[in-house]
Amino acid sequence: MCNINLIYNKKKISTKLLSEVMNTMSFLSWQSNNDGEGYFGLTDNGLTMLRNIKKLRFVNPYYLLSTHQRLATKGRKNQDNAHPHLTDSLLIEHNGNFSNLGDENFSDTYYYIQLLDNAYKKNGNKE
Repeated sequence: MCNINLIYNKKKISTKLLSEVMNTMSFLSWQSNNDGEGYFGLTDNGLTMLRNIKKLRFVNPYYLLSTHQRLATKGRKNQDNAHPHLTDSLLIEHNGNFSNLGDENFSDTYYYIQLLDNAYKKNGNKE
C-alpha cells in the first residue's frame, strides 16, 4: 500500500522545521514505496503541489505538508499516476485500491478522480 504522511502546525505558522521533519518521514516511507512521490503544502500564499517519479526533498516553509509515496498496483510508474491529484474542484490523495478501475497505463486513482470530480461538480459544488 501507499504511504501518506501529513504534518500540520495548528498555529498556521510556516516553518522550515516542518519540512525537515517531513524529509525524515518521507525518506523512511520511500524505502518501501518508491514508484513516485508527490506532495502538497499550504502557506499564507496558498497551495503548492508537485508530483514526481523521483524522491523529493522539502526545503520551503509550510504550515501544512502532506506527502504520498506510491506503491504501484495498476498503471505505469509515471508522474501522471503519482499523487496528489488536483482537479478544478478537488485535491485528493488516498491509500488503497479501487478494484474495478485502472489498466496498464493509468492507475485506479487516475480514473477514480475523474469520476469523483464529475460527481462533485454535478452534485456537491453548491458554493
